[in-house]
Amino acid sequence: MSDQQTPSTFGNRKVWIGGAVAAAAVFAVAQFGFEGKTNEKDVIGTIAPAERYRAPQPTGDDIKVGTTTGGDATRTNPTGTDKQPQDSKAAQDSKAAQDSKAAQDSKAAQDSKAAQDSKAAQDSKAAQDSKAAQDSKAAQDSKAAQDSKAAQDSKAAQDSKAAQDSKAAQDSKAAQDSKAAQDSKAAQDSKAAQDSKAQR
Repeated sequence: MSDQQTPSTFGNRKVWIGGAVAAAAVFAVAQFGFEGKTNEKDVIGTIAPAERYRAPQPTGDDIKVGTTTGGDATRTNPTGTDKQPQDSKAAQDSKAAQDSKAAQDSKAAQDSKAAQDSKAAQDSKAAQDSKAAQDSKAAQDSKAAQDSKAAQDSKAAQDSKAAQDSKAAQDSKAAQDSKAAQDSKAAQDSKAAQDSKAQR
């Protein structure tokens, strides 16, 4: 982050220096320009060479000899460069706050996206599990129905076979009875014929 803010610091410094130079120029123009202006009546007559303005030189009374404290040196700064580190620090703090806010927003967005993805995955897993459970239940029901149908068919087949066997047995018994009756009748007829012949 310090590498990114170095051009900004230099830019702020150039702005302050340029502003100080412009203020000094405006002050000089206002001071020398207005004070050196002559009245209209003064310019009538012979043209004489202009005299340069000479500012009064400082005397010994104007110069105060002595050491200045660190606090005075810090407070006396006509160019306003003492504000420059504060502005740079404020810019750095503002940039750091913006970066931190952006990082927090990005983290919150990522967390929200991850939560949504996790919720969607859970919902999809639950839907798949529910579908699998339904399919398994349907398969079990179908298997039970098939087993029940097979059992019913087997029972019906067994019942039909038993009925057929019983009918065959009854038919065989009836045939045997009929044959025995016929044989008995034939025997009786033959015995009666023999008796009748003996009497003659």
